[in-house]
Amino acid sequence: MSKTETDWRELADLAVRRIRGAGAEYGDIRLLESVSEIVRGQDRRIAGVQDSQDSGFGVRVLYRGAWGFAASSVISPEELPSVVDLALEIAKGSASLMREPVLLAPEPVQTDSVVTPFRVDPFAVPLEEKTSLLLETMELLHRQSGIERSSARLWARRDRKFFASTEEARIQFDLLAVHGECEAT
Repeated sequence: MSKTETDWRELADLAVRRIRGAGAEYGDIRLLESVSEIVRGQDRRIAGVQDSQDSGFGVRVLYRGAWGFAASSVISPEELPSVVDLALEIAKGSASLMREPVLLAPEPVQTDSVVTPFRVDPFAVPLEEKTSLLLETMELLHRQSGIERSSARLWARRDRKFFASTEEARIQFDLLAVHGECEAT
């Protein structure tokens, strides 16, 4: 288990304890870290490389039959209590105005790990290999008669997610997506 997984499990346990301690009927936390990379080529040259990373968490609670939700882009033990408390405050406010309470259907407890299978981690491939592939692809396109313009692109994204609920559900996701494309005119 990685440090991130351990830290996220500990944060999730803190959130679940705080939600239960406040008397909510149900609550869950979803943590997310998303990393993406785009490498673009245009007309036999590299046009750009873009890396991005986003992270955050959301807390959802059901209190007296009403939903409350709050989120933050800062994943930390210091940030967690205020986000849980805000979700509870929103649910309590909603409960005071509610006409019919939300009732959850009974569900079996889910504990799982979902991992995208892969042979090569695209984030472990050196940038030089990616740019070489794009340049070679565009060169092959331009060898065809009548081709004046070309573009090629590689895109990769990894989403790491963790879900935990007051009903003891614990689901971990490590999702990986890749895409390549080329065009010629």
